[in-house]
Amino acid sequence: KLTALPFATVDIPALPAGFIILWYAAIFVVSGYCLFKPWLKRTAAAILVVGMAAILVIPSLTQEKTLEIYFADVGQGDAILISTPEGTHYLVDTGKVYSTDELERVLKSQGIYLDGLFLTHADNDHIGGAETLLTDGLAAHLYLPYAGRNTFDLKTDTWTTYLEKGDTMNLSDSVALKVLSPAGDMDDENKNETSLCLLISYKDYRVLLTGDINLNVENDIMDEVGDIDVLKVTHHGTKYGSSPAFLTAVTPEIAVITCGENNYGHPAPQTLYNLADACDIIYRTDLNGGIMMSFGDTIKAVPVLPN
Repeated sequence: KLTALPFATVDIPALPAGFIILWYAAIFVVSGYCLFKPWLKRTAAAILVVGMAAILVIPSLTQEKTLEIYFADVGQGDAILISTPEGTHYLVDTGKVYSTDELERVLKSQGIYLDGLFLTHADNDHIGGAETLLTDGLAAHLYLPYAGRNTFDLKTDTWTTYLEKGDTMNLSDSVALKVLSPAGDMDDENKNETSLCLLISYKDYRVLLTGDINLNVENDIMDEVGDIDVLKVTHHGTKYGSSPAFLTAVTPEIAVITCGENNYGHPAPQTLYNLADACDIIYRTDLNGGIMMSFGDTIKAVPVLPN
């Protein structure tokens, strides 16, 4: 295909609606259809150009920069975009193969190049779009669980780091990440047990991303997690996770269940009961669409319904 050739296509970020309106107004002002006097045309055109520049520049200067985490609606799967105040971007999982086009559209429309791609484990509903994103050059660095390294079959030359329990890294100057699981010597026979479990810290906020860990792993990590603000519920709300003991230990205020149409009974009624008893707010991507969270003076969560 010709579109596969380098520079055959160019992606640009979406422009604000106000900019587009002023752009067409400027075209009209300088056209022959506008009956303004020449000096008035020049003045009006200059004002419109200044207005367009202000629309592009002022928001970036005045808007408070905060951590943003977007739990994408990719059906029965995970894809979580982390954008730091310093402008770095990381994606945790990529959903199924059919999610790839939507993920690329979101990234390219926002002008986002990924500083890193974390794949929690090798199930298709978490890595389906990974190879395409890597092949298309949208991620600089790949992070995989060391314990589950042999379960991945990715064809990529992307710089790869293998993570294990206790590893830490800075996603930016203000955002830190800690790996809570898996330990390096864990048996990779069960891919869910070797899911990367990641604790994100920003100011006083803490967000726990659990991949598809099960009750055994929850029991192993709950004493070291401490209080959290947001919990990405494990394994799409399976009955084999989110136990009352775990939820009591980590005390999440907000829970996010990433799920879609499935034959597994996700989210399980018992899990929903446990979460309702432990959390103030529960979001489900199958009901609410994607969830955009920003962490300012408070946590602001905005559902992003599908088009």
